Amino acid sequence: MVCTIEYGALYNWYATTDVRNIAADGWHVPTNMEWTTLITFLGGGTDAAAALKEVGDTYWNTGNDGTNTSGFNARGSALRDTDGTFYDLKSYIELWSADEGYDFGIQWDTSPTWNLSGNDSKLGFALRLIKDSTSLSHGETGSYTGNDGKVYNTVCIGTQEWLSENLAETKYRDGTNIPNVTDNTEWAALTTGAMCYYDNDIDNSIICIYEGICLNAKYIKFCTETTPGPIVPDLKAYWALNELVGSTAYDSVGLYNGSIVGTPTLGSPGIINYAIDFDGSGDYLNCGSTVGDIGTGDITIIGWVSLLSSVNTYNGIFGNQGSYPSYQMHFGNGLDDFFIARLNINYSTTLEITSNGGAVVGTFYFVTLVLDRDGLMKMYINAIEQMDTVDISAYSGLDITNTNTFNVGNIGSALWGYYGHIRADSFGIFTKVLSLSEIQYLYNSGLGREYPF
Repeated sequence: MVCTIEYGALYNWYATTDVRNIAADGWHVPTNMEWTTLITFLGGGTDAAAALKEVGDTYWNTGNDGTNTSGFNARGSALRDTDGTFYDLKSYIELWSADEGYDFGIQWDTSPTWNLSGNDSKLGFALRLIKDSTSLSHGETGSYTGNDGKVYNTVCIGTQEWLSENLAETKYRDGTNIPNVTDNTEWAALTTGAMCYYDNDIDNSIICIYEGICLNAKYIKFCTETTPGPIVPDLKAYWALNELVGSTAYDSVGLYNGSIVGTPTLGSPGIINYAIDFDGSGDYLNCGSTVGDIGTGDITIIGWVSLLSSVNTYNGIFGNQGSYPSYQMHFGNGLDDFFIARLNINYSTTLEITSNGGAVVGTFYFVTLVLDRDGLMKMYINAIEQMDTVDISAYSGLDITNTNTFNVGNIGSALWGYYGHIRADSFGIFTKVLSLSEIQYLYNSGLGREYPF
C-alpha cells in the first residue's frame, strides 16, 4: 500500500518523546539546535520560511509566496488547541521540537516568518523527523519507512536529511498504537502521547493506494494504473472499539458514532488494538436507527467476536432486530454455541443459517454476514464460507428500512434481550457483497486489518 500524505497527522508533545519512540530506527524528532541549523543554512528569516513552504494555494491560503527551493514541502497543516478544537488549516504549520514544549512554525501570508518558541505540550502540532546521519548530499532525495509501514519522501538540505512531508505515523517503534483521541475533553486531559487528524477527518491526512484503488476514509475512487485489488469500497461505518474512556464509540468513517450503553469493560485486549467486553445482561453498543437500513441493497457486516461465557441463552452479536424486516447474528441457545444468522422477513417468516461448528469460549472469531439480495445469505467464520446458506432472491425487492437500532452486543432493539456476553472488536458495515478474497484480505490470517484497510 502506497500512501500520499496530504497534511499528515497532529500529535501532542508527549507522543514525540514517548520512550517507545515515534521515529523508526536511525531517525529522531529534531531539536531546537537542528531546527536552527536548517534555518541558518537557508538564509534565516523570511528567506528561509519561503524556501521551506510549498508553492501555490492548494495547501496554503491565497497569497502564499512560498518558493519551496529547499524541497521541504511545508504545508499549512494547522493545529489542535489544548481544549481540543481545531483551527488555522492552510494558515500555519507548527512542527514539534524534541525540546519540551517547543515548536517551529511558519505562517501563510506574503511576509512569511518562522518562529522557534515554547508552547503547551497538550497542543496538537505536525511532526517532521530528521535522520541521525545521512550519506546524501544537499538536494538529493531518499525515503523513510515508518513504524506502521508508510513510506515517506526525504530530502537532504545542507548536511541534514529531513522528511519532506508531514508524519502520519500511527505506531511507536515497538509496534504499539499511538492513541487517536477524537474527543475534545479527553484531548484536554491528556498527559501521555496521542495523535489525531485535523477535524478528526483522516481525509485531511493521507490518501492510500492499494493495487490501483485509491482509498480515503470517506470514499474510494478507482485509479487507472492497475486492476482493482482487494481493498473494499462502500464502507458505510466502522467502529474500531478502541475507546478507553467515555460513552461514545467513534465511527471511523465519521457519520455513525455509537452510544455505549450500560457499564461494559473498555480497553480489553483485542485483535486490532483494543476491544469492549459486554456483560450479557444490559451492556451493548447502540449505533443508531439509520446505519443498519439498507433498503433493497446488499450488505456485508464484519467484526471480531469472542464468547466470554457459554450460557443457556442467546448471546447476541449484532443486529437491527425489532420491527420487521430485520437481520441479526447471535450464538445459539443449546446448540453448542454455534453462530446463527437470521433474515427476519415478518413475524411468521424467518430465514436462518448456522455455522459449521460451535465457538470455543475465549477465542476470537472473524464473523462475516453477507446478504446478496439477488442470491444467497451467507456466513463466513474466519474467512471460511459456512456450508449452510439460504436463497433470499425471492425477497430482493424487500425494503429493509426500519426504526430499530443497529446494535453490537445485542441483536437490535433492547426489548428483544439477546444480550451478548462477548468481547467485540472492529465491526464494520459495507453496502456491497464482499467477495471471498476481500474477506480473506480483511481476516489477514487471523491478524485483522487496521483501518483504513
